[in-house]
Amino acid sequence: MWWICSFLLSVIHIAFDMQDILKHYRSPRAEDYADILSFFATSYLLGISIRGITGIGYSDNGLADPLLNNTAQKHPEGKRESPYGNATLLQLITFSWMNPLFAVGIKKPLDQHEVPDLDIKDSASFLSNAFDDNLNHVRESDNTINPSINKALFLFIRRKAAINAIFAVICAAASYVGPYLIDDFVKFLGGKKDHRIESGYLLAVAFLSAKTIEVITQRQWIFGARQLGLRD
Repeated sequence: MWWICSFLLSVIHIAFDMQDILKHYRSPRAEDYADILSFFATSYLLGISIRGITGIGYSDNGLADPLLNNTAQKHPEGKRESPYGNATLLQLITFSWMNPLFAVGIKKPLDQHEVPDLDIKDSASFLSNAFDDNLNHVRESDNTINPSINKALFLFIRRKAAINAIFAVICAAASYVGPYLIDDFVKFLGGKKDHRIESGYLLAVAFLSAKTIEVITQRQWIFGARQLGLRD
């Protein structure tokens, strides 16, 4: 339904463009060529969605299948290295380090040995040892036999919590950019202010940049909260 609506919208745009060109006897502009390219793109994607060559099924049986194959063989010796630990900055931002797992999961139910292990820094053994180190640090600094669990826990998660708080602040700040600029955007579209076309482009870029930053930081904030949950 999405690609059908997109295709019909492209057809309507081209129809209005052709009507305007024939009515005013003008040459096609860049917007007209963009609509034509959009028409070809939506036509191609509509054809793919109709033919169903993506391999994605929509039957109830397919949706009810388990994510892991119950008939999977015993987990082989050795561990699969987590792609999260070796991910680049761009892969961490876009979560593209999960693409290999998605590529397998879209074709068939996942076997147990196909799911990578947790990153070493999120494993129970690493977190347990790290918390013991913080607990011993509190015991030595306070010179007490019974150290404060709350203080050790604070030292244990303070760095991750601070980074997560920064993401939360940036996400909240970016979410206010749209409402802050909406008045100028409405005035620009209504012609109430004498703005040049460059001002409109700057407003559009500001809206897009703010929303992109908001989405990225929000995803990182939520993911970081899950990691903090493992540490707690």
